[in-house]
Amino acid sequence: MQKPSLLEQQTLSPVEQQVLRARAHTLKPVVMIGNKGLSETVLKEIDRNLEAHELIKIRVFSDEHEERNRYLNIICTKLSAAPVQAVGKVLVVFRKRREKSSGHETASQPAPTTDTSGTSKRRSSAKTAVPRRSQFTSESGMVRGPTTLSRRNNI
Repeated sequence: MQKPSLLEQQTLSPVEQQVLRARAHTLKPVVMIGNKGLSETVLKEIDRNLEAHELIKIRVFSDEHEERNRYLNIICTKLSAAPVQAVGKVLVVFRKRREKSSGHETASQPAPTTDTSGTSKRRSSAKTAVPRRSQFTSESGMVRGPTTLSRRNNI
């Protein structure tokens, strides 16, 4: 699979655009293009946000419709992104995250830990231990809360 070259704009199917528009609905603009226009530092900031979020909103403080469309084309072409939507002064842009081959693990897969016996175990995502059901069951089989059991044992 070829990597998209620089200056190549991604395209989306209508279904993908619809899904991305729905996802973008609740987003707030993360980059603002002011009176000085689209500079290299603004492009770097957009690139940084696309790496972090994939889907971003950009607010353009320009009243000219053609200028906002030109900004959208420049952003998508230079950053290999896909235009999702342009409504009013807000642009929505999408770019898939690039795969990192540097060996960093993703957040969805925690790093394995090693216990004292030398065997590898995955970290548990649970933060606190959940009491077993038998701790809350009386001799009659009735399930009781922890405070009821502790009062009963103290009497």
